[in-house]
Amino acid sequence: MTGTSEITPTPEQAIVRDCPAGQIIVAAGAGTGKTTTTMFRFGRLLDEGVELGQILVFTFTEKAAGELADSIRKTSGHRLNPDNPEAATMSEAWVGTFHSICARILRSFPIEAEVDPGFVILDEIDSKALKSRASAQAIQALLREDPEAESLVSRFRMNSLQGEIEDAYDELRARGIAHPSLPGIPDTAYPTALIEEFREAARSAGKTSGLNASPKDLCKRVVERLGTSLEGVTVEELNDLGTSSKNVAMDTYKDLLARVRAILVAYEDSDRTYRWVSRLIELFGKAYSDLKARESKLDYEDLQIKTVGLLTDSDHPQVGEYYKGRFREILVDEFQDTNGLQLNLIEALTGPETTVMTVGDEMQSIYRFRHANVELFRRRRAELGAAAEGADLTLRGNNRSDGRVLEFVNTVGRSLHASATSAGRTGSRHDFMDLEQSSVSGRGPGIPGSIRLLLTEIGDWGPLDLGEISPPVPREEGHDGKDEGSHEAEALAVAQTIRDLLDDQGNDYRQKDVAILLRAMTRADNYRKALEQVGLTPYVISGRGFWDSRVAIETRSLLRLVANPLDEEAALAALLSPACGVRTDVPLILRQGSLASERLWSAAIRAARGESGEEQWFGKIAPDDLALLSSFVKEIEAIRATADLTPLDELIEMVAGRTGYDLAVLERDRDSFPDLKRIASIARTYESGHRRDLRGFLTWMDASEEVDSEASVAIEDERSD
Repeated sequence: MTGTSEITPTPEQAIVRDCPAGQIIVAAGAGTGKTTTTMFRFGRLLDEGVELGQILVFTFTEKAAGELADSIRKTSGHRLNPDNPEAATMSEAWVGTFHSICARILRSFPIEAEVDPGFVILDEIDSKALKSRASAQAIQALLREDPEAESLVSRFRMNSLQGEIEDAYDELRARGIAHPSLPGIPDTAYPTALIEEFREAARSAGKTSGLNASPKDLCKRVVERLGTSLEGVTVEELNDLGTSSKNVAMDTYKDLLARVRAILVAYEDSDRTYRWVSRLIELFGKAYSDLKARESKLDYEDLQIKTVGLLTDSDHPQVGEYYKGRFREILVDEFQDTNGLQLNLIEALTGPETTVMTVGDEMQSIYRFRHANVELFRRRRAELGAAAEGADLTLRGNNRSDGRVLEFVNTVGRSLHASATSAGRTGSRHDFMDLEQSSVSGRGPGIPGSIRLLLTEIGDWGPLDLGEISPPVPREEGHDGKDEGSHEAEALAVAQTIRDLLDDQGNDYRQKDVAILLRAMTRADNYRKALEQVGLTPYVISGRGFWDSRVAIETRSLLRLVANPLDEEAALAALLSPACGVRTDVPLILRQGSLASERLWSAAIRAARGESGEEQWFGKIAPDDLALLSSFVKEIEAIRATADLTPLDELIEMVAGRTGYDLAVLERDRDSFPDLKRIASIARTYESGHRRDLRGFLTWMDASEEVDSEASVAIEDERSD
């Protein structure tokens, strides 16, 4: 059994381990040994007689919590169970995410917290699906309360409006507001005095000698309109009173017109819109709470809000006092990704004798997971740096990267920072600091020439330069070709470099020894084609979530069309997918030949039936496209007729099979064909746990996509510190 005593800490890690301050913040970049340092400090606390249950550790993920607890058990087993370190247990430890720690507290005091002792924790996917139902209910409720609110709803796509409501609600709850609503604002008063001032400015400008006839006539119209009454002026009227005159005599006129218009916009619409949005958030909160209550479910924010409420409840002060006296030390990992509500929780658990150590790296706070607020990290760091009882510490020694990599990054970083400084771009919140190699990393110094910087010119790259990967799209008239093929040229340069490396007889590299890391998957296909062009066989792994894959996106579009043929986006995507296979100009022709306010799918049905469309537009569809369109429409309409009675997995197989989409996927990319089977399997599982509901499944998939997207950038290698 290896103990932390057998591992030598770096000087930086030793400082953190032994720091006696009551409030500590540690700025620790990736690869600097945060987990190891936490284990060092945990072990020191145990050596000093602190009991296992008196140390609380908050982690960002359950995976991190499990690995940290396991590492502590292995490295401190001799402290926890001196007689039999192998049998050491972490059952008394408090190591987990904010949500799991909150659930543990609530289950200990369910009566005081006023929660069902058997509450179920709502995971993110089910929570998003439930929110979608609640936001739809909220919109319907608002329209019943105030039919005029249709003017608000009609400005947005339904899913966009729902998303805005849900995001606002989540943001407010992340700030600790249990029942979110927007703060009240006073109604905007009608600007009578300002309109009078505007009238007089028009009167004065109109008398200016040398003023052109057009602005002079405009001023006359304003005076005549406002001379009888200052009341009832509308934004629509003001829209006709603008001028492009450059005469200085009109400057006051234009300034006052803009001010009057801005106030009237608020008077006529903004105040009302604000109240509608505020009401939507309130209605959403009620609908969402009711849906959760029916099944005794709590989401992640519920857990935190109810725990903070329990710990600060004046009706049950003994609970808060108990936890304030329980923990000798609270350790918080990834502090840059916490929000105001979580900070409230930390403070509610902190007693007079509690030491709090927060660890994080503001450079890694770029995604705002769960409404995280990096300003909390910066504020705490500034406060502790100036406080006598606080400590602002740093871990800079990198254990993860080779010295040559660090030197390369430092060289580029210094150059970029110097360029930004010389150009006057000093607004960055960070100063560049050289990365340092840890004294215990075991990695050797940099090797001259081991890192190469490949540069390709931004220019006019054509087929003769690039070969088969040359952009296939013909140049538009007047296009200067300035950056034509540059991305392909870059990919080909990398591919040829790898080809040369593998062909070099002086090494024994194989293809599987080489990896290309891309910042995003946008240009991944360029690299795949370039590698194939030089005779290599690439294996592409996407970091995107499953629901962002091409097959998943296309399948969901087809299912959306089956569920709702009025969905314009779904209809367009389905028509352009391999399931239909028509040329890209067909949807445009359908739109041109459609009736006023007619939906795209309705136009497609009429074209498939042989109708000519408005001004004979449908007749411009090529015969082969019309045949494909007719077959696709026939199959989709037949599927729709039995969709409600068909199990979801069979429905997916039916859509893919009857439209020929499955064969198209096989022909396009055989490796992605299993994704179709996976979607059907997921649908079968969904139906067994919910009910046969295609729209509900589509909502669930949308929620899964969002969670996948967040998770793909949140993946952490906790062991690599």
